[in-house]
Amino acid sequence: MATTERFFLHGLVERARAARDCAAGADAGAWRMAFHPYLYFDGNCREAFTRYQELFGGELMLMTGHDAPPGTEGIPADKMDLVMHVSLMGDGELLMASDSYDEFTPMNGSYVHYTTTDIDRAKAIFAGLCEGGDVQVEGREEFWTPFWGMCRDRFSINWQISVEQSELALAG
Repeated sequence: MATTERFFLHGLVERARAARDCAAGADAGAWRMAFHPYLYFDGNCREAFTRYQELFGGELMLMTGHDAPPGTEGIPADKMDLVMHVSLMGDGELLMASDSYDEFTPMNGSYVHYTTTDIDRAKAIFAGLCEGGDVQVEGREEFWTPFWGMCRDRFSINWQISVEQSELALAG
């Protein structure tokens, strides 16, 4: 199966999963709202997402200009090796990105927020994202969570990592 077809089917599968999850909800009119960050990189998207897969796990699907269907226009010859689209999926979550074909400006004013229920996992992911990057807020306990931290990774992406507490822990 061609890469383009896999990406299309991948999207259909995700929409079907969302519909299934919605159907399992309490109301027939209920629906699942999902926001999926789409990040841009300055030619190092493949390296970044390889690292993210190492840290978060999940399934990585990547497409370059070479994977585009014949006759696709708009991809400059010198940009064919750049990532045209990548997705990292795991545990029902989706992170997407591509390399920028135009002038690149690092991310400002927003963060990708990752939450887990496992404090050791949160600390390990935070440490991995901080390698070669900048710690903005050292990982620490806060009144709402046993662990929260902020950093800008070596790929110029801003992250917040936190631990989600159970309702029982919050009530106690």
